[in-house]
Amino acid sequence: MKKIGLVIVIGLISSIVYGQTFETNLSISQALTFKSSRNTENKLALGYSGSIQELYNLTDNFAIGTALIYSLENYKCTIDYTGVSIPESTSYYESKLTVNSVKIPLILRLKLKSDWLVSVGYGLTYSIDDKVSVNYYYYDWFSKDKTQTEIYDKSLVSENNLSSYYSIGFGRTFKIKDLHLLTEIYYNRSFADYRIEHGGINETEIRYFYNISPQYLGLRIGLGL
Repeated sequence: MKKIGLVIVIGLISSIVYGQTFETNLSISQALTFKSSRNTENKLALGYSGSIQELYNLTDNFAIGTALIYSLENYKCTIDYTGVSIPESTSYYESKLTVNSVKIPLILRLKLKSDWLVSVGYGLTYSIDDKVSVNYYYYDWFSKDKTQTEIYDKSLVSENNLSSYYSIGFGRTFKIKDLHLLTEIYYNRSFADYRIEHGGINETEIRYFYNISPQYLGLRIGLGL
């Protein structure tokens, strides 16, 4: 599936005859994940992405195009020792989900006055790799410090590697001599579902499980070619 998606994007880009109506943008972005699971507390976590974008300017204000995006997303969820989320001042479990994916969207962009931009995108996400880690954190009365123990009895389940997503962005372009600097704040929501399940610190505990629906805010900085 990865190869098929890559061939599609390369085919789209290679079929373009470059001119004034086409533009190519390279960008990197910082992603901040937040509330992603209903039955646990979520901690803010950072990720990043990089993309190459190709747009066709239908008019002076409207453009349509696609992109090839690689992203690394981190999600952190905490749950207390008894299975009810509480502040981290006591013993708790922390699960971290890391997702590496490739995204191929259809993008519509509206250019407003003073080079302000509004964009919407809808496309497919292919998960290249995903993994989960679970740690038990507690206060050690002997060392007088917070310590941790890794939980090995854990699993990660996802329905499939291919899912859809949408994004909404708002930004602006700046012209610096012959270069075009692109900035954008955007929201990304995936329709993928991940289920994390893990054991407890001792064998008498019930198993813990919760679902994660990926979403994040991003700050994109790019360069128009």
